[in-house]
Amino acid sequence: MLSKCFRSVTFYLSIFLCATTAVAQSEGQIISGYESLEAPIDRSLQYEFYNENLLLPKSGHKVTSLSLLALKALSENFKAYGGFAFTRDWNEEIFFSYADRYVAPLVGLKYSLLPSLGLRAEYRYLIRSNDGPNIRKETEGDFRLGATYYNEFFFAKFASDWTLTSDVYGESFWLPRLDNRGLYSTIWGKLLLNYPLLNRLMLSPYAELRFSRSGDIEFGTNLQEVRSGLRLAWQVSSNLSAKLFVYHGSRIQGTDELAEPDQLLLVIGGQF
Repeated sequence: MLSKCFRSVTFYLSIFLCATTAVAQSEGQIISGYESLEAPIDRSLQYEFYNENLLLPKSGHKVTSLSLLALKALSENFKAYGGFAFTRDWNEEIFFSYADRYVAPLVGLKYSLLPSLGLRAEYRYLIRSNDGPNIRKETEGDFRLGATYYNEFFFAKFASDWTLTSDVYGESFWLPRLDNRGLYSTIWGKLLLNYPLLNRLMLSPYAELRFSRSGDIEFGTNLQEVRSGLRLAWQVSSNLSAKLFVYHGSRIQGTDELAEPDQLLLVIGGQF
């Protein structure tokens, strides 16, 4: 099992690195902010808020995940953080759940290898409400160790203010409490054609290629698909944004039957 997981992660990581290398070698411009190495370290507390709301119309699943973190820089590359996380599948009547159901205080460390690439070690104490179909321990320690990557790329600007950009994201986490099922990995890349509707409102039809591997349904399904969708992004303020995605997925070989092709996703996030 571990060897299969390792081969899967290696395969998707190679695709990911090839894709990002190809983009970097094009005339595209990286638009994520890179902080100068000589800049003074800001040791004041910073706050991160992130919320996802997923609707699967076919089965009726409604999944919410939320986190609020306070972060403090320990050095140029290290940050310590603490806060809480919440996740829940609100559908009570189906024989399986797409998400664990808990509130969890948490602490962790982040290490930035690059501005867009980081390592994370985190401990959560899960306090569950076992009112769904998947009954688990009411309380449980949850250590997780992993890596994340995110970057945005700008390719071109056309007439009438249309722009062509790309988002690339990858993560892989190991959760020892799940034994040999505890490795979860996902990689996706979006190609977006953006049009500003208003000053802070952007409409973007997009195409997406996504790969996921999971040993537990509550961390997602095994997925290989091409998605076509529409994103509506609202920059609420300089620190807060909201994005609504409506999309359809076309399966590639290896996708679980539980993966639904049509989904609606609302993402709200900010740093303060």
